[in-house]
Amino acid sequence: MDPTTGLLVFALALDDRAHLLTSGLTVAIGGSSRGGVTRLALREPARYRWFLEQADTRLCWSAEDAAPRPFAARFERSDTGDQWQLLGDAQREGSRWCVSAPAALGGQWLRVTAQYRSGLAGTSTSLLQRTWRSPQRSALFADGFEASPP
Repeated sequence: MDPTTGLLVFALALDDRAHLLTSGLTVAIGGSSRGGVTRLALREPARYRWFLEQADTRLCWSAEDAAPRPFAARFERSDTGDQWQLLGDAQREGSRWCVSAPAALGGQWLRVTAQYRSGLAGTSTSLLQRTWRSPQRSALFADGFEASPP
């Protein structure tokens, strides 16, 4: 994106699927003048992966490819998807965020709330919330679909 001289861009943001959002009076993108809010798809998609490990008592989540990288994450669980119970604040393990659960998580709703720094020099914080229904057994699943274990 290359805003033309004299035109005002108010904000830039990256959504959870790696689309760049721009807001301003007029923004020139790829030689085309656009006003208001513009959403651009980046070439590489954002991917999120969930991991249930150790007899379904350890939950890990990662943001990969073009997904924004969080600085903190918190996990919750639910039997029904409407009443949530805190599992705990996740610990970073390389590119993953993990938490241990007191009981097996297979077949339950799982939710992560991740925090990101945004704005000029990281002066703002953004939140991303992702929810999935876990499979009945240990597995890796991505973007809500079960996939082969790593």
